[in-house]
Amino acid sequence: MRSFALAIIFGLFGSTLCYAQIANPLFIINTWKMLKYEEESGKQYSPPSEMQNDYLKFNADYTYESLEYNQNTIKGTWALNEDSSMLTMRQTMLDSYPKALIMKILKLTVTELVIEGNDAAGNVLIIYNESVK
Repeated sequence: MRSFALAIIFGLFGSTLCYAQIANPLFIINTWKMLKYEEESGKQYSPPSEMQNDYLKFNADYTYESLEYNQNTIKGTWALNEDSSMLTMRQTMLDSYPKALIMKILKLTVTELVIEGNDAAGNVLIIYNESVK
């Protein structure tokens, strides 16, 4: 089963888009909730019920916090390369999660964050998130 956790558990990947639509890089400083995710085939899914309270929060001090499966809170640091639209998230809290996650931002507005990466099996996923205020 694909999940928001898979959205967070990304490795290095090559993007299929030439550029990202980033209205303002500061818009990432927000709390985000997954609306849906899309597989490489184009098939889209809603997040499972046990993930309805999950979130991803980016802070202005370059720290982040995420809630996975309504039980695992992960905290770490983040960095955004504006030239390549690559988002890097680092954590040392949980040994069961990767230490560094690298994703491509496809779209970033005040209300929408769309990221792309590979799940643990190497499959491309696109995650659609909305801001939570």
